[in-house]
Amino acid sequence: MTKPGIKLTLLLLASILILQYKGLCQGTNSQLSKPVTGFLDPVYGVDQRLISGTFYYGPPRGSISGSAYFIDESWKKGTVTIGKLSYHDLDLKYDIEKNKIVLKFANIQGAVWQISLKKDNINNFVMNGRLFVPFPGSNKYDTAKFCEVIVSGEINYIILKSKFLTILKGGITDYEYKEYIKQFLYINNQLIPFRSRRVIYHLYPEHKQELKRYLRSQRLYPMKNRIRDREAMIKYCNQLISDQN
Repeated sequence: MTKPGIKLTLLLLASILILQYKGLCQGTNSQLSKPVTGFLDPVYGVDQRLISGTFYYGPPRGSISGSAYFIDESWKKGTVTIGKLSYHDLDLKYDIEKNKIVLKFANIQGAVWQISLKKDNINNFVMNGRLFVPFPGSNKYDTAKFCEVIVSGEINYIILKSKFLTILKGGITDYEYKEYIKQFLYINNQLIPFRSRRVIYHLYPEHKQELKRYLRSQRLYPMKNRIRDREAMIKYCNQLISDQN
């Protein structure tokens, strides 16, 4: 049977160990929240214009359906452009729920990290052959969401995606990533919601009949969920505008 004095000593010792453990955990978390550049040695030739931001730990795990990413959760080959410099053959993801461009980076010792790049440095990036630029409707560049450019030219056709973690009522998981897609035309620094083909007809009435003939001949139906049909329509409209000029 444990004596009262010994029992009290054991309790005090346990409390000290718990406090030390908490302090260690807090210290570790605090250290990892520092900018990544604090962990890099410039001697190894790391370009800190690219390797910036903080460590990325990914979306929450558990009973969740879907993913937090613009495409999916696998790494995609891509390029990041900062100023006049382009960094090629990178492994990238874009977490659109947290609005973080993520780089897989291996250092000279072979350690592999996930790094959330500083968005205010980035002009654009290409991921899986798809171009992303800061959304022109953003107020602050540092917090800008990136949108995918489907068509560029006189008429720019862009897509902005958002995802939110929501409670799922019923089903095999407790939560799901709900995706929302907004489509815009960006013309002469003006952002215009792309709700239907009538937007194009209103903006370019001189090409309306030619566009209608083109859609009929190609059997295209540029409704909201038919992005590739809309892409073909905008490309053809850009061609008509170019020929006119």
